[in-house]
Amino acid sequence: MLRVFLLLLLLVAGIWRCWALGLMGSHVSSSRDDSFAFNWPPTHSIRSIEVGEDSCVLISAGDDQRHLIQPSPGTRLRISAWDRDAIVYVTVGEDDAPGVAGVDDEGNGIVDDLSEIGATGSDDVMLTPVDAGYDDAASGKTVSIILSRGAMIPVPPNQVIKGPTEVRIDLTDDQNRLTSKIFEVF
Repeated sequence: MLRVFLLLLLLVAGIWRCWALGLMGSHVSSSRDDSFAFNWPPTHSIRSIEVGEDSCVLISAGDDQRHLIQPSPGTRLRISAWDRDAIVYVTVGEDDAPGVAGVDDEGNGIVDDLSEIGATGSDDVMLTPVDAGYDDAASGKTVSIILSRGAMIPVPPNQVIKGPTEVRIDLTDDQNRLTSKIFEVF
C-alpha cells in the first residue's frame, strides 16, 4: 500500500512540475501524446525550448505562445541540440586496423596505415560525444582521427535552449514507434 501511495505521489509531482512549467507562459497550449500525434507548434518562430523534469518540454514561440508537451506514461522523450564545437572522431573498428584490415585501401603501397581510417567497406566507426568509446577516441586510447566538428548532443533536464541552434525532439512510444521533430531556435 505504501508503494502505491509513493508511486501516486511521484506521478502527481511529475504532472505538477510539467503543469507549473506551462504556467510560465502567457498563452499555453498543451499536448499529450495519447494518440501519439502531437499538435506541434509552428517551427518558424521558436524562441526557446525548456526541458523540464519528468519528460515535459515547454516550447516558446515568437507569438508569445507557449506549447507544453507532456508525453503519456510509457513514452520516452529525448531532446538533442546542435553543438557546433562537438568533435566527431573516426576510430578503428573491431579488427583494430584502419580501413579494411590487411588491404591497402588508398593504394599508397602501405597496408593499414592511418590514412586508411574510415575507408569504404571497413568496420571503422564514427563517434560523437554521446557514443560509447568516444572518451577512448578523444584521449588517444584507440586509434582515431578527427573527422569534423558539430553534432547533436542530448539536453539534460532543467535546461533552457536558446538560439541560434537546432533542436531535435524524439518521442518513442511503448511499441517503439518514433516521432521526431526538428526545430530551429532563433
